[in-house]
Amino acid sequence: ILKFLEKFDFSILPPFTALNINVPPIDYEKIKGWRITRQSKRRWEDYFEARVDPFGRTYYWMLGNVIEDDDEPDADYKAIQEGYVSITPISVFLTDEKLFEKLKNLMPKMA
Repeated sequence: ILKFLEKFDFSILPPFTALNINVPPIDYEKIKGWRITRQSKRRWEDYFEARVDPFGRTYYWMLGNVIEDDDEPDADYKAIQEGYVSITPISVFLTDEKLFEKLKNLMPKMA
């Protein structure tokens, strides 16, 4: 990862974007390389477990099971499963603009 980060030209990233980097849970020597990936569209059945950090503060850890996989060839989870580091460009703007307008128009009718 360090080699990638040292060579990467961060000036090509538009504002409000980041790189999500995931490393497979295997020994370093077994990592096959890295892939540029897309965020997976897997569906999960999520639940949260309350835990306590070393300072006595409660936090919640998300756990879950996959209930539906996607077949996207460039999916991040596939790269990780195959022993590659996954590098996914992501944007912080997550609002679904089409649904936003639809909900905005529905709200007066629901009041």
